[in-house]
Amino acid sequence: MAHATDLLILEGMPSEQINQAIDLEQTMKECAIVATQFVHANCNLLLDFSEASIALVDQVLDELHQKIVLDNEDPIDPKIVVFISNWLGGYVGEVFKQHYGGVWKFDLRDPNTPAIELAFDQRSMAFPGRVFHHLLGGAESSILFYYEQLSALYLPHYLPHSSS
Repeated sequence: MAHATDLLILEGMPSEQINQAIDLEQTMKECAIVATQFVHANCNLLLDFSEASIALVDQVLDELHQKIVLDNEDPIDPKIVVFISNWLGGYVGEVFKQHYGGVWKFDLRDPNTPAIELAFDQRSMAFPGRVFHHLLGGAESSILFYYEQLSALYLPHYLPHSSS
C-alpha cells in the first residue's frame, strides 16, 4: 500500500493498476496529517481540521508561492510541488469530507497524469489540483475562495431546520 509520500509511483503506471495499487482514502488521510506537520514545522501554525483553518492553508500557500516562484532563482523540483499539493490538498479535502462528506477517487481521463479528486453529490472537487495552481499561480487560484464556493452550495442542506 502506498503512503502520503508515495503518490509519485503513479507516474507511468497503467491506469487499470492505479486503483489497485493505492488505498486512496487512507493515503489522503495520511496526506492531511503530513500537511498539519509540515505547516506546523515550517510556518508555526496549527491546522485543526476546522473550516476556519482553510484560511491558514490559503495564507501558507501565498507564502510558499512567494518563496517557490517569486523569490527563488533556481527552478523548484516539480516533485516537491506535487508533494505539497497532495498534502495540503488532502488536508482541505479531508476538512470538506468531515463537514459534508465525499470519497476520494482518481480521475483517469488522462492516463499519463492521473488526478486526485473528492467526489461528492455528483461533483468532483480537485483540491490537490487547486493547491498546485495556487502554489504556482498565486492567490488568483485561492484554495479558500474555492472551498467557500463549494461549501456555500452545501451549507443550507446541513443547517438544522428550525420549527416555526
